[in-house]
Amino acid sequence: MLVSGYAIYTFTDSYGSAIPVAILWGAIIFNLNRYIVSSMRKAGNERNELIMALPRIVLAVLISVVISRPLELKIFEKEIGAELTLINSELKEARVNQLRTKANMAILLLQKENTSLDSLTFQKEELRNELRSIARQEADGTGGSKKRNACSFIKSKKPMPIMQRRNLQSYNIVTPK
Repeated sequence: MLVSGYAIYTFTDSYGSAIPVAILWGAIIFNLNRYIVSSMRKAGNERNELIMALPRIVLAVLISVVISRPLELKIFEKEIGAELTLINSELKEARVNQLRTKANMAILLLQKENTSLDSLTFQKEELRNELRSIARQEADGTGGSKKRNACSFIKSKKPMPIMQRRNLQSYNIVTPK
């Protein structure tokens, strides 16, 4: 009776609902037990008496389990709470470590990609500068044709540095014009 009242009070936080349920539960258990005891008769044979007592034994075991579990939880409530807090903190720490590891791996991958892009940008800047130098040399006559302002040759070489500048700008890098 007390255990059922405590169980209902734990869920509802109301004595008004816990007391009637506790009284009803106690009456049910009392009447079941009374019925089982009154239906048992001496048979003279121990085996038959054991078979007749079996429902009472099963009911006693069931009641003891039902009664003991809420009491056990109430008695060890502080220890259970402390253990749950410890388990939660361990799980939280493990999750934080997992996230840190994942973030560090992502950072390393991005740094590697950044290094690769820096190298590619440097190569493209070098090519642009080289093409610009060739175009200037052709314009002042010190280049491959040895003619000053070799128009057809300059026209074929001039778009190359412009294309390289556009290519570099696609990497969102500010380059001198």
